[in-house]
Amino acid sequence: TVKPAPAARLAASRLASVLPPSVSLQVVSERLVLMRGTFADEAQAKRMRKLAAELAKPATLIDLTDTAAAPQVAPAERAAERISALYGQQVNCIVWGDRTLLVRGRMDEDVRQQLETLAQALRDQVQIVVLPVRGGGPAVDVDRLAKALGEGLRVWTLAPDTIIVEGVAADQAAVERINKLAQAL
Repeated sequence: TVKPAPAARLAASRLASVLPPSVSLQVVSERLVLMRGTFADEAQAKRMRKLAAELAKPATLIDLTDTAAAPQVAPAERAAERISALYGQQVNCIVWGDRTLLVRGRMDEDVRQQLETLAQALRDQVQIVVLPVRGGGPAVDVDRLAKALGEGLRVWTLAPDTIIVEGVAADQAAVERINKLAQAL
């Protein structure tokens, strides 16, 4: 029997023929393609992103490209912007410093798997912690949250809708990030 190629491989093949050499593609699952690199200018970026989105279908394209003239954005901020654009209201992205992103929301299994796969593919650039909201239990997985916050802080559930973060923060910036996280959750 002959099996069709996964959607992501077909999409990557179509995209590779039209994208400039400064942009690379990575097939991270059967339905997920990661696009990274730099476009020469905003006009090229706009044109190529629109074309790439069409050519990638039915696969999901995660666009993490920049333009040469654009100011550099922290990896976590760039990932948050693109994930929010792709998944919309299903997820809430919380940037935790330059290299950590918490992605929280009521998501179906397919979206959760795509985000976990993306987290693995980007682990050298940004730590993405996927925190699916569960019905009837704690609002988030406190073990994942504790890992994302790092050493020195303890996270535990007081009630289904109350999470406690305790410990000593490294500096005022860490306190502000924890407060921002608390407001978002």
